[in-house]
Amino acid sequence: MPIISVDDEFSSYEEVEGKIQQLQDTEKFKLWKRDSRTIAAAIKRMPKRVFNPEVKYNELLYCCVYGGRETKDELRSMRQRCPYQIKFRCTQDGQRLRVVSITPNHNHGPAETPDMEVVESKVPDQIGWQSFESILKEKCVTISQNKRIAGSLISSDGRNNSEVASRIAQAKTNFLKMKTVLTNKNISIRTRRRALECYIEPILMYGCEAWTISKQTQRKLEATEMWFLRRMLRISWTAKKTNDTVLEEAHTTRLLISKIRKRQATFFGHVMRREKLENLVTTGMLEGKRSRGKQREKLIEGLTDWLKAGKSLEAIEATKDRKKWRTMIANAVKQGT
Repeated sequence: MPIISVDDEFSSYEEVEGKIQQLQDTEKFKLWKRDSRTIAAAIKRMPKRVFNPEVKYNELLYCCVYGGRETKDELRSMRQRCPYQIKFRCTQDGQRLRVVSITPNHNHGPAETPDMEVVESKVPDQIGWQSFESILKEKCVTISQNKRIAGSLISSDGRNNSEVASRIAQAKTNFLKMKTVLTNKNISIRTRRRALECYIEPILMYGCEAWTISKQTQRKLEATEMWFLRRMLRISWTAKKTNDTVLEEAHTTRLLISKIRKRQATFFGHVMRREKLENLVTTGMLEGKRSRGKQREKLIEGLTDWLKAGKSLEAIEATKDRKKWRTMIANAVKQGT
């Protein structure tokens, strides 16, 4: 016998919640309250109608966490969602909540841990942003200011300027700790550059796969690269030597940005081929209006320009062929920034 059936009636909203929780525990699917209309709103439209205050809602709609519209607006690029939903409506006398319709059959399999179902799903093309919005609200950390999570500095506005500045400061601090080795002229510049790549650059580039590199950020990173070389060669600013001269003396070229872009492109290809939650976050289109003014640069836009792949969609398609994607990365590295 099903836990909830059409025409079932409940004397209070708490009773409905209990049945929904029982349904979730039994079938291993998580539901969320997608839409509702309260009694207060109904009384404004129908002032003579009497309602049981324990009912609380005149209309109530529960959907699967994948749930939402069964069809999508042509103007939006939202993915198809699970059609499962249960609709409640207050009875004519206003005393009970009745199940008026049930759209059965999920279009995905159950999960032992419903809260993690979105992450572990094998059908990411059926996930929409709003389908796991409630889970994100429960599970995500609220960022009111800069907060360090897993070694990376996360800012409330989603930008990575603070993280890049923090990484540069940490790299310079560790460079100064190794100053006796990295600035020792008895050691060849080639060996010292290898030590720099081994001990300092990993600190600087930690988490760079998620950075959005603007022109300002790129200038800061290039300046940091030259800061290292000038101190390794013991070149004072009073010498008035250009960056090109410093690079010639160090027998190298600007490589830092190419290394970061290569790591970003490699990770981006992995994410696109994996087709999980990370794929959706990177490529998904969110509902709502754009902010005024020039739009912020996206990670995929910077990679597309670096790879000279044309449009973003062409770059995404290229990731499906691993050999082709690696060739594109190798060619971009050879050409430099």
